[in-house]
Amino acid sequence: MRLDITVLITEINLDIHSVCKDLLLKMTHMVSVITDSNSKCWFMGGESLSESLKYKAFNEGELSNELIDEFDKSNTIHLWDGNDNDAPESASVTLDYLIYSGEKKITLKVSLDYSGEVKFDYVFSFICEIVEHYNTKLIMVDTNHYKLKRRFVFPDRPSVGWMLFLNKKIDKNIVKDAEDVIYFSNGNKSLIISRKNNYHGDRDSDIKISNLIEISLVEHGALPLYKDLYV
Repeated sequence: MRLDITVLITEINLDIHSVCKDLLLKMTHMVSVITDSNSKCWFMGGESLSESLKYKAFNEGELSNELIDEFDKSNTIHLWDGNDNDAPESASVTLDYLIYSGEKKITLKVSLDYSGEVKFDYVFSFICEIVEHYNTKLIMVDTNHYKLKRRFVFPDRPSVGWMLFLNKKIDKNIVKDAEDVIYFSNGNKSLIISRKNNYHGDRDSDIKISNLIEISLVEHGALPLYKDLYV
């Protein structure tokens, strides 16, 4: 399964690179939980298999010197668990981030390629950690390239996909096709969930649910334009 999570964080009081590193640690921890492997070892890329296996991404829970150096050189970080792509429970994680010059704002995209099924509870816990620690304006969660393959309805607005977090209250009555809406911050922030488990962004029935929710949100003036989110 392919899992993509896009996050927009604003009003960052910490060093932005520190935020990227923190989210990468949170993501790899989530993957370890998903794959039921607390001892999973993460490696950085290399020109060959043997070279890649030389460079561990973490040492005793902290970023390795090699990974810290990579943050200074690139806006894309790719890690893998050393297993062949066809191996059971194999996984790789990619972090792309865009820092807005002169602003305390950052967009991050974390991608996971995993040979098994990704359960809702694990992703939900990851989202809760982000919302709890950062001023989060937007989170989009999709699987199997729902967004990349443009299966959404409105290209100028966020897509619902599997889950959509908005920094506003969304009345459950206007998204009746959603399985659930979970509220944060005394109801002022909302996570819209298309389907809690077994969501596939390339399956017609799941695409239809996501599309219906997107249409309902726009009809009620509740799905913002990208240009308004990034001002």
